[in-house]
Amino acid sequence: MNETKQNKTWDLKLHNGLSSILLILVILSLISFACLSMVSATADQKLTAKLCDRTTNYYAADSLAKEKLLTINETLAKCYADAVSEEEYFDTVGTGSKFYIPVSETQKLMIGLTYLYPRATEDSAITSSEENAAQKVSGIYYEISEWRIETDTSTLEYDESLKVAP
Repeated sequence: MNETKQNKTWDLKLHNGLSSILLILVILSLISFACLSMVSATADQKLTAKLCDRTTNYYAADSLAKEKLLTINETLAKCYADAVSEEEYFDTVGTGSKFYIPVSETQKLMIGLTYLYPRATEDSAITSSEENAAQKVSGIYYEISEWRIETDTSTLEYDESLKVAP
């Protein structure tokens, strides 16, 4: 019985085609990872370009809004100088306003203002609050109540295509 166990040997032979199949599978996996890398890089490039444009447009709108705020402040200062009383000042200018600056085709920057009446005091130690003293020093006749981006999503079209190469 010992002789039969010793005579049995396992013969494991690698055929010539097995190495070719293994090589083909490795090459296919490398090609698929290369395609995934290309798709990812292309998507990142598009996203970077969109973010750059969006940031540039936002800061351009921000600059225009600050110029408009300067104009509004100058107008409010003239109205303050012409007004005899606080009631007359607010009758002339109102209590606040909103204005919009376009950022892109679907976005706009909305700024809401509340108009202030500066309190004139003879003694700077007798001020009703620190805000009024800071307002008198800076000469700002408004307070920003809202500063936000509004987006119109009704006209958006989503790009769901997948391009591998540019």
